[in-house]
Amino acid sequence: MYRRPDVICALVAAWSLSRAGCAHLDPPLRAEQAELTPPGNGRPNSVGKEVPVSPPATQNQGPTLGWPVWIGIVCDDLEAQRHFYGDVMGLKELQSGPSYVWFDLEGKLFELLAKSSLPQYNERRVVFAFDVEDIHAARAQLVTKGVEPVTDIDGGPGAGQYWAYFKDAEGNLFEIVQRLTP
Repeated sequence: MYRRPDVICALVAAWSLSRAGCAHLDPPLRAEQAELTPPGNGRPNSVGKEVPVSPPATQNQGPTLGWPVWIGIVCDDLEAQRHFYGDVMGLKELQSGPSYVWFDLEGKLFELLAKSSLPQYNERRVVFAFDVEDIHAARAQLVTKGVEPVTDIDGGPGAGQYWAYFKDAEGNLFEIVQRLTP
């Protein structure tokens, strides 16, 4: 039987797998872990091999990203996915339209999106959004650093937020969002 924690675990597992090979993003080693660190500039990975650790950046910092505030799934069959996440997985539906369904996932937005011709929704995929304080500055920083934009800044006061999509180093989509306060 499916239970709501399974959805959260699956999403966290997918996110964790997407971080594979990103040792420089891991938290600092605790004292007991430091003893296991091989000599040199690195830390052991899951098979005991040394993984280089990048020194902390002191210049050209990117935008400050918050924990993902939104997870979306672009799907072929919106109604089948709506049934699965709502009826089978037990997520509470908040709102829907012809091309989307919003669910509450512990106070965060979990959205199903119908596949469309828009570049950010043109194939099945999982997408997530990082919260930023200033979307214009964050977008400019990312573009300056060579991150490939997929869309311009969209949204506005009527939508309650601004957003823009990008591709990471392997072509995975992510979004930055500036939420507006009323």
